[in-house]
Amino acid sequence: MKRKSHIADPSNQGLNVEPPEEIIQEIANGDIGETASIEFMSFRSLAKDVLPSIPKILKGEDVDIPDSMGLQYATCVSLMSAIKQCKDNRLV
Repeated sequence: MKRKSHIADPSNQGLNVEPPEEIIQEIANGDIGETASIEFMSFRSLAKDVLPSIPKILKGEDVDIPDSMGLQYATCVSLMSAIKQCKDNRLV
């Protein structure tokens, strides 16, 4: 049976806290391995620095769309994750 990682969704372990940034890769490394944890940290960096604001998209505000297809895909994945996490059909 494959175990769901608590890195992507800390709430599935009953935690509502984000670990300090400096240990996130170490936690991910233990959960998903070194290569995947490096990719995960790259995605986190992109999400903070490059991707449009998901809350702004959900509120219907205008945002700049990235030119790169990879960044567009990452935006879509982040948006779908945010929508999936909605519990009461209200997005904002």
